Amino acid sequence: LKIHGIVSLPVAQNELGDLIDFGNYRYGGELVINADLVPSLKSLNGTAILDNFRLTNNRGGVISDPYSDMSFGLKYDKIEKRLWLTSLFLKSTILGELELLQGFFNFREEDNDKFVSMFKYNSELANIFKILDIYGKKPENIDAAGLFSTTTRLIIRDDGLWVVSEDT
Repeated sequence: LKIHGIVSLPVAQNELGDLIDFGNYRYGGELVINADLVPSLKSLNGTAILDNFRLTNNRGGVISDPYSDMSFGLKYDKIEKRLWLTSLFLKSTILGELELLQGFFNFREEDNDKFVSMFKYNSELANIFKILDIYGKKPENIDAAGLFSTTTRLIIRDDGLWVVSEDT
């Protein structure tokens, strides 16, 4: 089963405004999704392209990214009751590169870990600070330059969120 979709971010934000609080942020751009769903294998693989992304806040801050692309894969294991993230790769001018090494959503009631992932992330520090600034989270009087690289584990458990850096 082939899936193709085009989503206008401003239209989606407008339509979802009653369900999601977007705060003082406005999104622009277009998301194009192409995927293959194979029901017999319980898998979904595809690509997504974010074209002309733009994020603005009520203080006049703007982040723009002319082109981001992502490839992804999902597979549900009925016996393990897990939705595996079989692949995820994101490349973005502003966000950098993210590569999933391992990941799954856990649907077993007896397990504490509800989501587990390990990923590599690389980005320009200046871009990370731009993102922090647009959300009002950048420390004052601090700027950064250079490359940021990490291998990190992200775990969501019943008792909270755990972030473990393997190397940074």
